[in-house]
Amino acid sequence: MVPGLRRALAAVPLPRAADGRLVLAVDITCRLRPEAHTCPQRILCHIYGRAKNTHQMIPGWPFSVVVALETGRSSWTALLDAVRLVPGDDAAEVTAARCGR
Repeated sequence: MVPGLRRALAAVPLPRAADGRLVLAVDITCRLRPEAHTCPQRILCHIYGRAKNTHQMIPGWPFSVVVALETGRSSWTALLDAVRLVPGDDAAEVTAARCGR
């Protein structure tokens, strides 16, 4: 399924800036799984803003996401790649490797 999804996403035209540049953004986002004690490879995700002035560490699956940004007053993005981080991964290294493809 994942290779097919990647091929489908690769076929979609990418949004570009007015001068033709491709503008990329990267983010680490977590799929929180605090009650899933038997789920493999959960990592403590740094979460803030769930309660007033608190920072929490909650078990979950972090994903490194790379998107192409729309320009102007649009908030749409085109997903280019998403990879789940596993214990021991360096988020910066994984993301940089994904952008270099």
